[in-house]
Amino acid sequence: MSGRDAGKWKVIPHNPGGDVGFHERSAERRRDDREHVPAFLSLTFLLLSVPPLFAFLGDIGELAAAIVSIAFLASIAPHLSPTARALRDFLTRPRQGLP
Repeated sequence: MSGRDAGKWKVIPHNPGGDVGFHERSAERRRDDREHVPAFLSLTFLLLSVPPLFAFLGDIGELAAAIVSIAFLASIAPHLSPTARALRDFLTRPRQGLP
């Protein structure tokens, strides 16, 4: 396609031949998703371990535990979707070396 023809292109939303595979994500996106996993696991560990420590401080500790839990949940939220995609990719990857 040349510069003069660039304005005349047309989008075809399907492939009638069906012989073209579609890759949902690039390798770069998979790598970016994997980078979220350590942060997700660390924050989840902290969510499960730190708030119970505040419970020993009575009513004030329970309030502090609730605030800390909300903060950890808010911190985990941006990592949830990329981690889920990375887990899906790991579990559904083709096995190599098997017949």
